[in-house]
Amino acid sequence: MEHYIIVKFNAGLTAEQKTELTTSIRALFSQVTGIPGLSEIRVFRNCIHNPNRSDLMIRMTMERDALELFDQSAWHKQWKEQFGPFLEAKTIFDCQSSEEDGVISQGQTR
Repeated sequence: MEHYIIVKFNAGLTAEQKTELTTSIRALFSQVTGIPGLSEIRVFRNCIHNPNRSDLMIRMTMERDALELFDQSAWHKQWKEQFGPFLEAKTIFDCQSSEEDGVISQGQTR
């Protein structure tokens, strides 16, 4: 399953502050190890900086049972305490790939 955390930083933060936060978030999530069933964590920065866009997406690839283990972990507690005050909005999205999911249209490149 894929567990996504999509965040928008507080309004008024400078680009430099957002970069520093992103670096710190990457450092925290790079320490998340040893949770059975958690296979990969990736942190993505948004490349389009419009006011209606989120700033960061964390994608965690895991077995369903690993989510509860992560939610109970010290890393999750630190994530909420350390970075929560800097987040204007947060969206959590979980999905499991199935035959119904995936590519529904494919464009052509030149």
